[in-house]
Amino acid sequence: SVVSERLTTELVKIGSHKVVERREIDKVLSELRLQGSGAIDPEAAKKIGKLLSVDLIIVGTLTELPGGSLEINARAVGAGSGEILGAVASRVKKDWLGRYKAFIREENEKEKARAGSAEAFYKKGVAYSDLGEFDNAIGSFGLALSLDPSRRETYFARGMAYIEKFKADMDAEHLAKARADLSRAIELEPEYLSAYLNRGLVYAAGKEYGPAIEDLSKAVALSPGSGSGYSYRGHVYNEKKEYQKAVADLSKAISLEPGIASYYFGRAAAYDGKKEYDKAIADLSKAIDIDPADGGYYLNRGNVYSEMGSWDKAIADFSTAIGLEPGTVYGYVNRVHAYEKKGMYGKAVEDYNSIIAIDPENPDMYFDRAAAYKELGEARKAAADIKKAEKLRSGE
Repeated sequence: SVVSERLTTELVKIGSHKVVERREIDKVLSELRLQGSGAIDPEAAKKIGKLLSVDLIIVGTLTELPGGSLEINARAVGAGSGEILGAVASRVKKDWLGRYKAFIREENEKEKARAGSAEAFYKKGVAYSDLGEFDNAIGSFGLALSLDPSRRETYFARGMAYIEKFKADMDAEHLAKARADLSRAIELEPEYLSAYLNRGLVYAAGKEYGPAIEDLSKAVALSPGSGSGYSYRGHVYNEKKEYQKAVADLSKAISLEPGIASYYFGRAAAYDGKKEYDKAIADLSKAIDIDPADGGYYLNRGNVYSEMGSWDKAIADFSTAIGLEPGTVYGYVNRVHAYEKKGMYGKAVEDYNSIIAIDPENPDMYFDRAAAYKELGEARKAAADIKKAEKLRSGE
């Protein structure tokens, strides 16, 4: 509803068109049994245009993606001819969380005076999910389903909350609950694109690659103009080490939506698996051009440079990744090995110091720093690190 409101507002602000209110469109879609499908064929477009007396219709799909973002594929259709006159794809972040906080406060006050409705509990659950309060979200969705067990969106939303819970604690029970909820949503709406996409990812997380590919292939069939289904299926092929299929899917995703960095990142992983390092570097460089603030792209390009033995380039990329994400250990861990390969043990010790400051209970890092101290001829410091590591491993 937020995206629909924003789209309507922007069209009105252009000033050169008269815009029909969404509720009027919904009435017509309901009459034609097209509501929610996003699939408007030329004949349907003509009927809609005639009933609304409009020249252009904006249609498309909105897909829920992991990480709090949405993918939007929109098309401008001529109401007289049914011809697609323009198309665009974009991704947006859910950045309306302040409104949700206010909404929750208001709903809590209202519930003191009245019994909650399924719609109210559903909206509260969505708000809690977007705020990252997934236990509260699951509880609200459960109350909504107890009042109205036929709503597909509620099962989908609770399934997404369970996915986030799984990401946090890797508990397989959350994965099973997510799969059950997404399956129920699909039973209620057999062409539910977002449910197929996300159930495919759930299957992949559980290493059930066959069902994952089936679901993602269904998503591709439902929305062949979107890159998401191809991208996620390519990810599964990467997991299966079927790199040529992964390259094909991710290349298709890139051809459909060339401005999305994660597609190049995924194809780079496939090229890396095929040991086609130059192509992997090219794709990671393109991802960096699109999104230079993501340290993960530099980190992975540094890894490819390491596989090629290009240690100076690897160190440069790891250093950039560390600058973008100084609180994580990955950049330091990868850079320290590059320093060791170059015999720069003093620099390696500095990185071990940073790693241990972030993760002081990891015995392996003390053993590794001890080895670097030995290379520098600092036997006393090496012995102290070995002693510390052994204490940590023994649980003392």
